[in-house]
Amino acid sequence: MAEPHGPWTGSMIARSERNEGTARMSDSREYRFATAAACRDPKVGNCIEVATNVQGAVALRESENPSTVVVTTPERWAVFVAAAAAGEFDLTM
Repeated sequence: MAEPHGPWTGSMIARSERNEGTARMSDSREYRFATAAACRDPKVGNCIEVATNVQGAVALRESENPSTVVVTTPERWAVFVAAAAAGEFDLTM
């Protein structure tokens, strides 16, 4: 399978099994995930969780599927966050 392209792809996945850009974590890292305040409302469903406590890594997962973790670099995460803040991923209906 070809690697995806873009400023936030090519994730660092140390000691884990790679599968189409995701990782089934099999290492001993202790990620501490956090969610946005809105996601703490019990009426809100699945949310993205982010962990930045491991140096050199930003880990992402969905709250309803916590065993699948995507890991990237802080630099690639910063590019993604800046693009999101600039509206590059806004959905128009």
